[in-house]
This record gives sequence, C-alpha cells and structure tokens, in this order.
Amino acid sequence: MLDRNDEMPIRWAWSLGWAHIFNTNPEDYYNRMPDEAGYGSDHLWNIGMNPVSMDGGAIAMCTTINAKQDIKDRERCTSDEHDVGILRIRALKAAIKNGLNIAGHHVAGDKALDYYQDAIEQSGLSLEKIRSLALQTDHCHQVRPDQIQRAVKLGITFSCDASEEVATVITRDYGDEYLARYTPFASMIKAGIKPMISEFGSQSSVRNSPFEYGYIFLTRRSLDGKIAMGVPEEAIPDRMTMLLMMTRWAAPTMMKKGLGSIEPGNYADLAVLDKHLMDVPLEELPTIKPIMTMVQGRIVYEDPQLRGNTLQFNIKTAKWEKDVKTQSTLWRW
Repeated sequence: MLDRNDEMPIRWAWSLGWAHIFNTNPEDYYNRMPDEAGYGSDHLWNIGMNPVSMDGGAIAMCTTINAKQDIKDRERCTSDEHDVGILRIRALKAAIKNGLNIAGHHVAGDKALDYYQDAIEQSGLSLEKIRSLALQTDHCHQVRPDQIQRAVKLGITFSCDASEEVATVITRDYGDEYLARYTPFASMIKAGIKPMISEFGSQSSVRNSPFEYGYIFLTRRSLDGKIAMGVPEEAIPDRMTMLLMMTRWAAPTMMKKGLGSIEPGNYADLAVLDKHLMDVPLEELPTIKPIMTMVQGRIVYEDPQLRGNTLQFNIKTAKWEKDVKTQSTLWRW
C-alpha cells in the first residue's frame, strides 16, 4: 500500500519464499513460476526466490563439526533422510533449473552450505548460466575455505551478519578454532567475492547505528569488547571496504544502475551523518547516526539536530510525523 500510494520511505528488494511448501511437487510449482526478478517499482521490487532454509540458526545451524551428541542432536539439517528435507532440496534444484534467481536464502552452517552448493551443481544448468544468476546466501555462520573457492566458481556471493549469540554458541559448543569460519570476510574478498554486510540488527534487538556491524567486522569484537566475533585475520581491511559492502557491492539487489555511488545518472539517494565517517576514532564508529536521508533527491527523514525540523516515519502507526521549523522544498511529502 505504501508503494502504491508513493509513500515508501526506503528502497526495498524482496524475495518470494515458502509458497511451494504447500505443494508436494515443487518441480511442478517452479515449472509454472515465472521469473519475476527485477519486476516492481523503483522503491519495491522482486529479486528472486527463497526456497525455504537449509538449516536453523545459532544453536540449530547444521555443521560438519564433530561435536558432542547433544549438540549434534539440536542441529536442524536439511537432508535426503527426511521427507521435508527431500522437498527442500528438490525445491532448490527445481528453482535453479528453471533459471530463477535465489536470494535471501537462509544458510547458516557449513553442512547446510554444502547442501546448497550441491543443489546448484546438480540442477542441470550450465556453469555459464549459473554464474549469470545473482545467487546469494545469508548469514555465514560457518564457511570453510573450500566452500569459498566453490562459491567463486559458481558466482555465489554472501550476505553476512554479526550475532553475539552465534559467536557465543561457536565458542562454547564447538570450540574457539571454529571462529575462523564465522563470516570469513577477508578470505572472501581475497578470493574475489564481493560480500555484503547483512541486517543492521539481530532478531532480538535493533541497532542504534547503521555502522555497528561495520565496527564489529573491522575489529572482530562485540561492541563491548567482551566477545570474539570471529578472528582478527578475517576482519574487513578498512572503512572504505565497509562502505562498499553496505552499498556498491549489493549486486543481488539486481539494480545494477542507479544505486551504490554518487554520479550523474544515478538516483540521488544520500545520507547526512552526524559525524565524519572516515575521520572519527574507530571506537566512535558505532555511535554515528544519520540526521538526514534523501531518496531520489527528496528528503524522507530529517532529525531536528540538523535545522530544527522533524520528518520521520512512525513504524508503529504507519504514519508520517512532521514538525516544520525551517521551510524546505526538498521534502518528499
């Protein structure tokens, strides 16, 4: 409704998932499913299919690690041994075989990533066709070096998050040595992959700054410094790379033109920050906040700190809140 009424305050790329689980014949479902990737408006568009998750998350991620039996018993693995697992793998193969892009696909553990990469290679598509898709997986809670090389071959990229809960589970239940596999950004970048920083918050909390994850991946420590969030060798190298991972490297959005840089012909999607991103001390990075954002050259958010005005979208009421102190001709509404 927001998009229909021209009230979308952001750009939102979405993937379609789960529908086929009500059909015991996923091949039939995906044979009839048109390729809708790229369709929609400038503010809301489809980027492909999401044929259910390959595993659970955190304590339920599916791994190849030889852990204690109670740890292995709680892992939620998709496998050919169970009817639901068979359907999930069949669905993934069928979607890829029909040339449908896979985006926003939940893959946490390394064994789940094996399932995903196996399904892609067994889909029957040529390597050239597979690489032409914008294939992407989420989370990266355990990624092995051989899987990174396989991803390079298949043209897969990664969208990775930073969760204190996951880091704690890895250290406590599997061992410190497996932190090297937790979101190995440096290895991905060195291999030629352009990974992305994922959600700017976790399922249980909302971040106070869009750069909190960037700080975590630059330091590989939690915000309070108490938890190892991976290993220092897998830190992203600098703040410019961090920005690329948040903007220009977002190929799975399927909007190759218009986004990711400030240049003639692109959308004027801009953010004014309350501090200089490249100059502040590293420890201040997770405190930086936007005080104004523009979408397509029009202001969609303004903090009174900038010039006394308030323009924000209230997510609880789904209504705009406005308080004008300084007149502006650039507000979108």
